[in-house]
Amino acid sequence: MRILIAEDEIISRELLIRLLTPYGKCDAVANGQLAVEAFNQALDSGEPYSLVCLDILMPELDGLEVLNAIRSSEREHGIDEEQKAARVIITTALNDQEHFVKAHCGGSQWYVTKPIKRNELLEAIQDLGLVKKL
Repeated sequence: MRILIAEDEIISRELLIRLLTPYGKCDAVANGQLAVEAFNQALDSGEPYSLVCLDILMPELDGLEVLNAIRSSEREHGIDEEQKAARVIITTALNDQEHFVKAHCGGSQWYVTKPIKRNELLEAIQDLGLVKKL
């Protein structure tokens, strides 16, 4: 499984890499623009990401803008809602209903609040069918 982590805070980025590396190859970027570029390069190469972890508050483009760009790129590549190339987990310190609703409506499947807990992240990737439940 290929995993894209978009997180501007180095500690959170390193934590996600450490937690997710056992489940796949992780690429990490520090801002939203780099996330869109990495996602599009993966689609163009024929090796799309299975999982994208997005922080909401990032420089260049925020996580919700990145999510919108990801879903647009998938549509342009002929990937419909039923077979999304990527499952998206929002990883953020923002624990409010407004951002949760925007993320869900934008096409994310999970919303994990910081500080990120290993068990919660594992539950998310299991629920998404990316790893077998233990």
